Amino acid sequence: MTKSPITRVLIIHGYASSGPKHWQTWLARESEKAGLETHYPDLPDPYHPDLAAWLAALKKEMPKIDAPTALVGPSLGCAVIHHLLKRKDIRRAGHAVLVAPATAEKVAASKLSFLNPFYENLDLPTTIKKSRKIDVFASDDDVWMSMNESARLAKELGATLHTFVDGGHLSLNAGYTSFPEVLEAIRPTPADGKEGSRKTDKTSHRKR
Repeated sequence: MTKSPITRVLIIHGYASSGPKHWQTWLARESEKAGLETHYPDLPDPYHPDLAAWLAALKKEMPKIDAPTALVGPSLGCAVIHHLLKRKDIRRAGHAVLVAPATAEKVAASKLSFLNPFYENLDLPTTIKKSRKIDVFASDDDVWMSMNESARLAKELGATLHTFVDGGHLSLNAGYTSFPEVLEAIRPTPADGKEGSRKTDKTSHRKR
């Protein structure tokens, strides 16, 4: 069974946006160099984000999300991807890439508890149904989601789990100014022409 190759990518930044040195900005540049139609919008009020406003901005930025589309979200962006895929006009995205997700419990217990609405009513079955492929990137020392929690999430999603040693929150603060592993995950390959099953046992390691 054939499937559409990834031809475009939507990068959804997290809380407080990103900046020119963040790996998301690097990814946007490299995705364009790889020939992908790249969308990397600045979402409104990143220090006091509103879920409805972000979803509206994303729909305006990229009204059509379908099989050739990869969605990449770090941290808060992971939760946004779950909400985005609940849109009725989205039948199926090609690829969901969740980088350093956080648990609702840890967000609620932190000074960022005002972000709680982003972590409410997450519909993982819809994410599974509407994503042809899912990857989860996680670090063994991320304070926002433990490795055991990341492994459980990846298993629940039927996702490929990529683990990193001493990577913190896989953010600029942890030294991530580039992220070739994420680029490799979304870059079109000859295998994109063949349908395959999800794998939950593929793990890659990179120590910072």
